[in-house]
Amino acid sequence: MADKFLMKKTRIRVIGIGGGGGSIVSELAKRVKKANFLAANTDEQALKKTPKNVYNFQFGKELTDGLGTGMDPKIGEVAAQKEKQRIRRIIKDRDFCIFVASLGGGTGSGSAPVFAEVAKESKCITLGIFTLPFKFEGERKMRTARKALAKLRPNLDGILVINNQKIFKIIDKKTSLDKSFSTLNSILAENIENLIELIYRPGLINIDFADFKSILGGKGEKVYFSSAEAKGVNRAEEAVKKVLNSPIIDFNIKSGKKILFNIAGSENLKMAEVEKICKSFADLNKRSKIVFGVSSNPPSKKNSIRVTLLVVGDEGKKKAVKFKKPKEVEKVLEEKVEEKKVKPKKKKPKKKKKRKKKRLTAIDVKNAVKEEEEKRLAEEEKWDVPAFLRRSPWKEKAKKSSKKK
Repeated sequence: MADKFLMKKTRIRVIGIGGGGGSIVSELAKRVKKANFLAANTDEQALKKTPKNVYNFQFGKELTDGLGTGMDPKIGEVAAQKEKQRIRRIIKDRDFCIFVASLGGGTGSGSAPVFAEVAKESKCITLGIFTLPFKFEGERKMRTARKALAKLRPNLDGILVINNQKIFKIIDKKTSLDKSFSTLNSILAENIENLIELIYRPGLINIDFADFKSILGGKGEKVYFSSAEAKGVNRAEEAVKKVLNSPIIDFNIKSGKKILFNIAGSENLKMAEVEKICKSFADLNKRSKIVFGVSSNPPSKKNSIRVTLLVVGDEGKKKAVKFKKPKEVEKVLEEKVEEKKVKPKKKKPKKKKKRKKKRLTAIDVKNAVKEEEEKRLAEEEKWDVPAFLRRSPWKEKAKKSSKKK
């Protein structure tokens, strides 16, 4: 009987699809132990590189012989479609699924929409975190990624898109390729870690999974997710400034419809600091729905404040309408009037006079008929057929007229 009153634990599964998704999940699995991690791929060799605490899900073996999809999203889609029953099993009984994939290739772009479709049928809350290709990878890969995003949106509650090109805002020009990808993966892993901690860790003002569902629930809405930490006298202002300006996400925060944030601090967290942070987020969009929480930091971070922010619904940037003052309007009107006075009148093109047709007299008509008869006779002389077959009425009339004369 006592079991009935126990709080149900939120069951979260993070699924990395394809090579890129698998590497991000592997990085995340090193940090977080409360969630369940799975790497899904057609490539058997890639799955062998994942940590022990990451479940491996190989699919499409009959189609790819245990290899990759050769950058072909159609193969990735077919491979996932054939394994729908197995995909249902890995998503079954999960409250929250986070899908992670690098779009632009074959497995991630082709298979991720199928995974999202199955998750929607299972009625679990879903969040998609996807990266777009670098510019140097070519326009074709970007088109593939955009097509995949269009298929993913209808089946996900929220979608976070990160452009790989943004990594150049963080790394130095001398940074190696491996370290560059590792930096991006670490940022993503840290953000997902804080998101999961937000759901699991109890706080002074608690955020539970029900709050999270009310904020995230939607149809493929764009999501902004970031976390930042700050120390010192102005730590509240610094944390807000950092969390609002993620260098890797394009998002118009001021148009966000729903805002969820958490403030994590130690015993020295002041009420004035909480008020400053809350006011900063409330001022972003006064019409937005706001949910917030306050929790405690681990002992190792007693002098810092960590702010975690989730914003849902980017309506796009709207151009501000500028109204001119009355005096400025009068000046503009005067200038237009002057322009009209200065502009020379366009000369109308002269109409061409129609030539009057000359009337023909009876003599003119007679001469014209005679000329026509002579031409026809000249043509008949050229014929090569016998004379008895060349009786022409024109010729006979000409002979009669010559006899009369």
